Amino acid sequence: MVIDLDRVAPAHAPGRRGHRSPHARAYLVAAVLLAMAVLGGSASPARPLRVAFTDTGATAAFALTSTALFTADTQIGVDARVALRAYTLGTGAQRWESRLPDMVWGIDPVAGTGVLMVTATGATRAAFLDADTGRLLWRLDLSRAAVLRATAAGVLVSSGDHAATTLRLADLRSGATRWSRSLAADSWVDAGDAELPAPDRVIAVAPDGHATVLRLADGADLSSAELPGAARLTRLGDRLYAVESRLDGKTLTAYRLSDLRRLWTTSAVPLGRLSWCGPYVCDTTDAGMTILDGNDGAVRWSVRRWQLGYGSTATALPGPLRLIAIDYQDSPARALLDPGSGAVVADLGHTTVVGRVLLRTDTGQPARTWIQRMDAWGGTHAIAAVTVAAPHHCAAAGDYVACPNPAGQVVVWRLPP
Repeated sequence: MVIDLDRVAPAHAPGRRGHRSPHARAYLVAAVLLAMAVLGGSASPARPLRVAFTDTGATAAFALTSTALFTADTQIGVDARVALRAYTLGTGAQRWESRLPDMVWGIDPVAGTGVLMVTATGATRAAFLDADTGRLLWRLDLSRAAVLRATAAGVLVSSGDHAATTLRLADLRSGATRWSRSLAADSWVDAGDAELPAPDRVIAVAPDGHATVLRLADGADLSSAELPGAARLTRLGDRLYAVESRLDGKTLTAYRLSDLRRLWTTSAVPLGRLSWCGPYVCDTTDAGMTILDGNDGAVRWSVRRWQLGYGSTATALPGPLRLIAIDYQDSPARALLDPGSGAVVADLGHTTVVGRVLLRTDTGQPARTWIQRMDAWGGTHAIAAVTVAAPHHCAAAGDYVACPNPAGQVVVWRLPP
C-alpha cells in the first residue's frame, strides 16, 4: 500500500506495538570468533548462507529489526517525494510504502515502541511514523533544535540559542509536550544511554557549574550540586566525570549520578577521551590507553599500543569481562583484552563488529567479506563469505544481517542457528 505523507494523520489510532532487537554493545558478543577463524586460514562455511531478502533499488538509508527491513530510496520521485518502504523479513513481502518530502539521512526504530524516527538529509527535520502501517504520526522541525534521545518515554528535544536553552519531552506518537524545562544558556546536557546504567536520568550542567539531575519520564528534579564551571564533562552510565585544567596539570574527578556525590579525584595519568569499560574507565590519548578502577581511580595498567584507540569499550562476551580496543593505524585493528592486566586475549584484526557477528575483509580477495560468530564457550567459526560494499554500513538484529552490496542494494541474510 502507498501512503502520502503530505498530511499528519490523527494521533488517536496508535496501531500495534512492535519491537526491535537491541543493538550497540550486544554486538560485541561475537568479538573473538572472527579473528581466529580468518587468521587460521581460508575456512569454508559449513553451509551456504540463505539470502532472506534483496532490495531491488539503490538505498539511501536503511534500518533492520528482528522482524522487518526499512529502506529509503536514493532519488526523489516524479511526485517530488522519496519512497520509504517496509518489508517483512520472514516472507520478504512489502508491508507498506510511504512517501516523504525530504531526502532521508537516517531511519531509527525506537526500541519497543513500533515507531520509526526518520531524519532528513542535513538534519533539518524529523518525521515519526508508525512502523506497522507507515502512517505519519508527527513532524519535528530541527532547524533550531536537536533530538537528544528517543525512547518509549518520549522524544527529548533541546532547543534555544545563546540567550536560553529549553528541554522538552515530546510524546512519541503525537508530539505533544509531556514536560519542558528552561535551562541556562549553553548548558551541557546528557540524556543517557539505553544500554548503560541509569538510562532514565538526564543531567544538565550550566556554564557556571550548577548541575541538576532530572528524571526522564517527568522532568522531576532528583539532585543538584555545584561542579567546577570550566570542567570538560563526560557521562558514562551512572557516573559523571569532570576534567579540570589547573596550573599544575589536569585532574579527573568522578561523581555518582544519583546524588552528584564526589567519589574520587586523580591527577596521576594523562587525560584524553574517556569511554565506558564496565567497572573500569578507559582513558585514551596519543600516549596510549590507561585503565582506571572505577571505584577509586587507581591505575590498573597502561599500554602505548592502543594510542588513539577511541573505540575502546567493554564487551558482553560470555564469561569474565573483556574489552575491545582499537589501535591507531592507517586501517585500525581491533583486539580483545583482559581488563585486569591489559593482556591481548585475541587479535581481531581489521574487522567491523555488527550485532552478534564480526565482518572481516578477506585479505586475499578484498571483494569478499567473512561473517563469523563466537559460541558460548569461546569457540569461533566462519559462517559464510558474502559480497558487501562497506562492512561498516552493515546492521544486525535477531537472526539477520543486512549490508549494502556494490550496486547499492540492501541484501539481508539469515544466520543459521
